[in-house]
Amino acid sequence: MRKTRPRRRPQRRTGVRRLLPLVLVAAIVATAVYALTATLSIGGTVQAGSGSTTPVTPTITSMQFQYDSNTPLYISGLTLNFSASVTEVHASLAGTWSSSCTGSGSGPWTCTWSSAPSVSAMNANKTLQVVAA
Repeated sequence: MRKTRPRRRPQRRTGVRRLLPLVLVAAIVATAVYALTATLSIGGTVQAGSGSTTPVTPTITSMQFQYDSNTPLYISGLTLNFSASVTEVHASLAGTWSSSCTGSGSGPWTCTWSSAPSVSAMNANKTLQVVAA
């Protein structure tokens, strides 16, 4: 009869052997995060603080409508001047926003419409909205 050896049970990992893979993974992740954050930079001047202030809101100092030369029942453009310098202007006349506003500083700014609003729509709606930044 043949002698059989008892099977060896695999030894459980204990202490350091058990924690070593976790420590290695944590070190790799920490290195990757550090490398990512080390490459981030914020350019220009950064200022932080608290408080409140009233924004400067320019007013319209002059406004002139241009009528369509072929059909004066439609408004083809609007020229505006402002009390302070602005960098961007949008205008809505009778619910239709302008397709383009060009100009600089306090003006003149000229806004045009690809689909010109009619004078009758303007008289019925009586709404002109100007957004300037």
